[in-house]
Amino acid sequence: MQQAEREQRIEQLRGSRRWSASEARYVLETWKASGEPMLRFARRMRLGVERLRWWSKRLQGNEPALAGKTRPEMAGFVPVVVKAEPVSRAPQMAAVLVVEGARVELRELNSASAMWAAAVLQTLSGRP
Repeated sequence: MQQAEREQRIEQLRGSRRWSASEARYVLETWKASGEPMLRFARRMRLGVERLRWWSKRLQGNEPALAGKTRPEMAGFVPVVVKAEPVSRAPQMAAVLVVEGARVELRELNSASAMWAAAVLQTLSGRP
């Protein structure tokens, strides 16, 4: 195929949002056959030079690996079993605290909410 025919095919590819590896290979081969620097070829063909650089790097040395692929392989699914934790019937706690003259009553606390309340009260009282 002559250079003019190759460039005509590239004009058709110019509007494509994505190139396959074989289309990109075709464009890069046409560029190399032209003997022009990449920037000059890209400007003349109205192609993005970054697109050419990206494909050049991607295909360099990876041609057999990309022969039939256009996307990297995706990870597979792994089966997951979700088990509900039994509800703890721990005894309810209550606390009465006096912070700087203010009486604070906390009722029906579990261990997590008691720890949270203690942290809040320490912060309010300014104690470390």
